[in-house]
Amino acid sequence: MSNFKTCSLCSKEWSSLEELLEDSAMDFGGYQAFPRHPERSLLLFTHKADKCGTTFSFKIDTFTKFARKPIKFSEFEFGKELDCEGHCLDTNNLSPCHSKNCPGRELRDLLQVVKSKMKADEAA
Repeated sequence: MSNFKTCSLCSKEWSSLEELLEDSAMDFGGYQAFPRHPERSLLLFTHKADKCGTTFSFKIDTFTKFARKPIKFSEFEFGKELDCEGHCLDTNNLSPCHSKNCPGRELRDLLQVVKSKMKADEAA
C-alpha cells in the first residue's frame, strides 16, 4: 500500500486522497487563502479520531482534479472586490462565494466540491 498521508499523532495512514476524504473521522475545517499567491492556499482538515485531533494542511492544487472546470489561480484583492462577501477573510468559513468580480470565487467553488465529496461518502 502506498502512503498518501500519515497522521503525525496517531499514525493512521491513508493510501489516497479519496480514502482520506472517505474517512468519517476527518473534518474539513478551513481554507487559508493566499490572495496574492492563490496556488499556495491551503485546505485544513482535522483528524477527529479518538485521542487524536491533529490538523493537516494540504495545498489547494492537491484537490484541483475534483474541480468542475480548470482553475486559473488568479490573484485577488482579499475583500476589496466590489461585491465581496468576506468569506476568504475567515479561515473557518467554507461558504460558497457569490461575487461576480472575484477571481477567488472558483477556489471557493472547489471547496464546495470537496465538502460534497465528504458528505457523499458519509451518506454511502
